[in-house]
Amino acid sequence: MEFLEEIINMLNKCNFEDVMTKISNFLDENPHYKTIDYYHFANPLEELMFSENLKI
Repeated sequence: MEFLEEIINMLNKCNFEDVMTKISNFLDENPHYKTIDYYHFANPLEELMFSENLKI
């Protein structure tokens, strides 16, 4: 949970670039977290268009 606490503290201080770097480094060190099984869109039409373009 230390990782999440650091991220939350950086977000609260508006250190967004540091957050992105920390998350990116974490994902580089833990590639099994990089897999994306599902994309989510707020607009259902966007999701249909995405699925159609990738033939999912």
